[in-house]
Amino acid sequence: GWTTYRSATFGVSGAGFIARDLTIQNTAGPEKHQAVAFRSDSDLSALYRCAFRGHQDTLYAHSSRQFYRECTITGTVDFMFGDAVAVFQNCQIQARKGLPN
Repeated sequence: GWTTYRSATFGVSGAGFIARDLTIQNTAGPEKHQAVAFRSDSDLSALYRCAFRGHQDTLYAHSSRQFYRECTITGTVDFMFGDAVAVFQNCQIQARKGLPN
């Protein structure tokens, strides 16, 4: 079936994933509900100057240890979540206007 975990535009699982100057966007739109742009299960992953764009559930720090530096995370509802031990250093967290209730 369809799960939030499987909705990711880009997902990583291998240990030691590194990304720099990368933009990952889920274009599903706010009406599509849960639509992850980036999901990481990667232990000791490091992301530098990356942008994650979406609406609901943009960045899914699923598990393990993750480090984000100078990244931009944009979304509307619950857009950063997960069970990882994650450090966000000098990152911009931007809330977008969601759908009216």
